[in-house]
Amino acid sequence: LREIFDSSTDVNVKMAVVDAYRTWGDKAALIRIGGDRSASADLRRSAISRLGGLAEAADLMTLYSQEPDPAIRIQIVSALGQVGAVDQLTTIAKTDKDQNVRIRAIRTLGNQRNDRMTQALVGLYGSEQDKEVRRAVIQSLMSQNNADTLVALAKKETDMDLKRELVRRISDMAPNNKAAADFLMEQLK
Repeated sequence: LREIFDSSTDVNVKMAVVDAYRTWGDKAALIRIGGDRSASADLRRSAISRLGGLAEAADLMTLYSQEPDPAIRIQIVSALGQVGAVDQLTTIAKTDKDQNVRIRAIRTLGNQRNDRMTQALVGLYGSEQDKEVRRAVIQSLMSQNNADTLVALAKKETDMDLKRELVRRISDMAPNNKAAADFLMEQLK
């Protein structure tokens, strides 16, 4: 397959080889293609997206650490989410230079509700100064239907724009969530 991949200039043939590598579970070949900067961005993203369930977090972080293209880093973030790499996603959300990559890491953390992901999101909210990134944390907690955490953040928030955003999200949850409804009633007193 590698000979076919390397000798072909047809993108469709290369994509078919990437699919075959995924079918056969050839993690090393997909990592090689994902990290090959001479390959097209679409081909690289395709290889990385097929690593979910095959690669380990360390493999993906090696790709991430060498990748200058934010669009490719976003694809790596998605693959990290597929392997449940909470610590790595939290690190990316805190340190990546590109706001869009950080926001994708936060949204990826928000795709699953468990204590580690919630703690990571709360930690990010508390340490982050960028309002758009903080809004992404709010949205992720909302998508987890995590009213208790949103209420706790709303009670502490001093920035009026973010407090309004939190209260708006909590009010969306109030019809189906006692903690959200109780918080809103408390605010009306």
